Amino acid sequence: MISHRNVIANVLQICTFEKPYRESLKPPGADYPEPEVALGLLPQSHIYALVVICHATTYRGDQVINLPKFEIQHYLNAIQRFKMATLYLVSHMSRIKAVVALRVVLCPD
Repeated sequence: MISHRNVIANVLQICTFEKPYRESLKPPGADYPEPEVALGLLPQSHIYALVVICHATTYRGDQVINLPKFEIQHYLNAIQRFKMATLYLVSHMSRIKAVVALRVVLCPD
């Protein structure tokens, strides 16, 4: 069983690990990096989505756009509409052959 402390520790680890990268994206003269937009498409009952999408993104002050289910056209429209630069995916989603301009695609599988 995963405790609340485990989830919080994992969120802090992710944010600490990503901090140098996110600082490099900060506009000159700005105090904080621009907030990013994450796609909340993964099942939030799964630990990867719970920690990365639900907790870490909101802890950093980023936005989360939730889609009710995976439909390729809605998925691609959301990426374009909300100008997402990072996608958090699982393996079956990363096999889609679509051309999308992204900075980072993270897939734990």
